[in-house]
Amino acid sequence: MVTGSGVRRALLIATDRHEDAAFRRLRAPSHDAAALRDVLVDPEIGGYEVEVLRNVPAHRLRVRLDEFFARAERDDLVLLYISGHGVKDRAGRLNFVATDTRHDLLASTAVTAEFVRVLTDQTRAQRVVLLLDCCFGGAFPAGVKGGGDVDVLEQLAREGRGWVVMTASTRIQFAYEQSGDELRGKSEPSLFTGAVVEGLRTGEADLGGDGVVDTGELFDFVRDRVRARSGGSQTPTSMQQVDGPIHLCRAPSVRTRSLAVVPPGVSASSVAPESAGGLRWAWFAVVAVVFAVVFVVIVNQGDDHVGPTGATSSSAVPTTAAATTAEEAAMVRIEEADYLGLPAPVAMDRLVRLGVVAEVRVPDGYYLPLDEGRCMTTGVGPRGLVAAGSKVAITVAVDCLGKF
Repeated sequence: MVTGSGVRRALLIATDRHEDAAFRRLRAPSHDAAALRDVLVDPEIGGYEVEVLRNVPAHRLRVRLDEFFARAERDDLVLLYISGHGVKDRAGRLNFVATDTRHDLLASTAVTAEFVRVLTDQTRAQRVVLLLDCCFGGAFPAGVKGGGDVDVLEQLAREGRGWVVMTASTRIQFAYEQSGDELRGKSEPSLFTGAVVEGLRTGEADLGGDGVVDTGELFDFVRDRVRARSGGSQTPTSMQQVDGPIHLCRAPSVRTRSLAVVPPGVSASSVAPESAGGLRWAWFAVVAVVFAVVFVVIVNQGDDHVGPTGATSSSAVPTTAAATTAEEAAMVRIEEADYLGLPAPVAMDRLVRLGVVAEVRVPDGYYLPLDEGRCMTTGVGPRGLVAAGSKVAITVAVDCLGKF
């Protein structure tokens, strides 16, 4: 469990096939639900009890929704995810489209937002999360889900506290699917769900670095990702009433990573994963010695990094024979940029020469040093390489030899 003693339950509803031709067929929902399910059921990340309903008639959806919220206990966390079309009736009331929904009989053939809100009001669960990957309206331009102006957040807001609603876009935007070719069996996730899955699976949504992703962190991550990837044309929205953060998932478990070194003349791609283990241990001692030597040189010189005062030196780093040999003879590969068990006391520019391709990324609360290439890295954390005294975060491009 992430927090509390209750059970984490998730109901994922995906609708991409419709009997009524007025509703355009969608590519993403089934793929989205499957990808989200895989993350939520992972015991190292979510550990949820997950049920997926794909292309289910409205009357069955209503029954399963009722059962889902009715069986939840006070300490449970319940998560409802809906991917598909949403439409409003003539009075502006929100409806979720099922596989048998008729556009001219929404009241009897769709699942109303009011019905969902009543269920969330009545559930005993004190933590309720709704993720809605649909847009809401009556027109369906090609390439988008739904459309129109309806205040989904207000229509789904429940009484009391302990609830969060996240939607794929504002009430005046469309929710875009990524490109895909349905007839050829290819499908890409929507921008919104793709960002949710990415943030939870990689742990990048753990913006606080405490090993847990809460609803606020996930929304901030998803909003920024979706806006960037849509060129600003789609902005997720959220509304919540909580006394404290609702912890959704663990960030991927912090695991110690080793270093693997490829000897001269051997490409990383030519090394099979099975042989990586022997190669790793055969060369780990070499790279450890090199790092130790470089570290001593850097400390003794005192001018190769930004220290706690943030001052930099104009003198260049003396090139030692050990460092030169290491740079010419080996490439360091790191399996993931989430955590490195041992410090890597080498300058960032030297890491690049050793084969670690780094991209500077500065999260909130951090600042970029005057000369990041000369900063000494002290380790790899959830944000990437951390430079001593500079609070700079580096995202490392992964190019590994295999599972370590």
